[in-house]
Amino acid sequence: MVKTRIADAEAKIEKLDSEMYQKEEMTKAVLPAYRRFKSWAEEFDTADLEQKKMISCQLFDRIELGKNYAITLHMNVTYKQFCSGWDEAEESREAV
Repeated sequence: MVKTRIADAEAKIEKLDSEMYQKEEMTKAVLPAYRRFKSWAEEFDTADLEQKKMISCQLFDRIELGKNYAITLHMNVTYKQFCSGWDEAEESREAV
């Protein structure tokens, strides 16, 4: 009886450890994107109007305003292009 409860508790601990590890890995994968967005947001906030226009033109191919003010954004960059270089950026940060 006690041995089965111990075995069940150990299995739960193992499962929780595995879930925690997976969540840590997901967090590590998202961190480069977060840092990139944060630096872009800070740069955009400090830019003057002309610089903001130039940044917007680089990011967006087309912005559509539809009925009931529905906004559709067409980006100039693909998800794959945005995510490329995460591994290299993370490696260079770890080396410092």
